[in-house]
Amino acid sequence: MDDDREDSVAAGAEEVRRAAVLRPLVQAYLKGTGSLESGINDAVWELGVSRATVWRWIKRLAEEGGRTSALASRKRGRPTGTTLISGKVEAVIEEHLRRYFLRRERPSLSRIVTEIRSACWQQGLQPPTRRTVQRRLDAMDAREIAKAREGAKAARQKFAPVVGVMVT
Repeated sequence: MDDDREDSVAAGAEEVRRAAVLRPLVQAYLKGTGSLESGINDAVWELGVSRATVWRWIKRLAEEGGRTSALASRKRGRPTGTTLISGKVEAVIEEHLRRYFLRRERPSLSRIVTEIRSACWQQGLQPPTRRTVQRRLDAMDAREIAKAREGAKAARQKFAPVVGVMVT
């Protein structure tokens, strides 16, 4: 068996073990009868996690209808696509990238970042970092960038499919 498969089987077995310990607590939690303290303490000891984690798992199991998959490990950190800058700053970045970066004069990224930061300061907004501007630029369509900076013909040549010749 390969390593990924072994890891997923081991993870599944751990979820089943957690669910077996927590299901009686979930039922008591849903009924709202009595104190769960002794059961929580036992679960903390048996599972080797904090009280907060046990409570989080109990609530997750209750919300998911007792499905074992509710106890699967989840990715940590911010969800993909989460932005921390305001919509106004996003608009400034978008406007400056379209107006100044997508030109035949081809200004540098550092020049564009300076312009964006200056515009944000003038509007009283928190200026974005260079990395933020770079990410917005990376998200733009490469064909559109090539068309605006190098011309339609160059973009067509760069992104057109390559036609092969069959040799027999």
